[in-house]
Amino acid sequence: MPDERSEMSREQGSHSVTPPASHTPSNVSRRALLRGASAALPTVLTLQSGAALAQSSNLIGTVKHASKAIGEGGRVQCLDMASAVDGTPTKLDLGDRPMLHVQYITQRQYYRPDKSGNAGDPSKPVTIEQMCKEGGVYWYKDGTDRYGKIRWKATLPGYYNKGVARGFLVSATALSSFASAIKVKSVF
Repeated sequence: MPDERSEMSREQGSHSVTPPASHTPSNVSRRALLRGASAALPTVLTLQSGAALAQSSNLIGTVKHASKAIGEGGRVQCLDMASAVDGTPTKLDLGDRPMLHVQYITQRQYYRPDKSGNAGDPSKPVTIEQMCKEGGVYWYKDGTDRYGKIRWKATLPGYYNKGVARGFLVSATALSSFASAIKVKSVF
C-alpha cells in the first residue's frame, strides 16, 4: 500500500517535500523530550562535607575515622551527643542556639577497665573511635613506678568525672564554623 504523503509530495513537484512520518515533531518520544528539558534546567549541587553543611545552617557533618577528626594540639575531636538536638550519625542538627561540648582525646593507646575498675586491662585495648561512640572511663599507661609496675591513669576529667561522653567524631574544618558556640572543652 503506497504512502499517501509521499504520493502527495510527488504530485506537487519539486517545490514542496513532505518529511517522512518518523521525523515530524509530533512523533518525538516523550523520553527524548524530557531528556532535553532536564539538560536545559540549571542544577544546584551541594557538597556533603562538614564544612559545607556548617556554613549554610546549624548542621554539622561527622567523620568515621579519628585520623579525619584531628583538632587542637593534634588531639581527636569528639562532639558530645548532648550537643545535637536531632539528626543522623553522619549529619547532626545543633538546633537554633548551638552550645557545643567538645572532647579532645590525646592520641595514645587506651584500654577498657579491669575487673576492679581501678586500672586498665592490657588485654582489652580500645580505639578512639570506640571511645567516642560508646563513652565511659578508659585507661592509659602513664609509665612505670620504681618497681616496674605500670602506672595507670583514667580519662576522668569529663563532665562530672564520668569520663568520655558518648558522641561523634568531627573534623576541625566543620567545627571551625561553630567556634563561638563551643562552651565546654574537655581534654583527655
